Amino acid sequence: EWWLCPTADGRGLDAAQLALRMGSTRGEQRHFASVEEASAQALTAGSADERVLVCGSFHVVGPALRCLGL
Repeated sequence: EWWLCPTADGRGLDAAQLALRMGSTRGEQRHFASVEEASAQALTAGSADERVLVCGSFHVVGPALRCLGL
């Protein structure tokens, strides 16, 4: 499952552009307006024993860590 979102600084691609770049990569895609929105949804979507893997630059990982309380 892929949760796609842009960076706040505007340097990255938006979720739709990321999806196009993924091509034939398998898995469900969810699109979000921000890292914070995706992170907040991740907190409520899974169970306590699941993991959230955040990939990207510090423009993605930093806000995600703050949102996840880490």
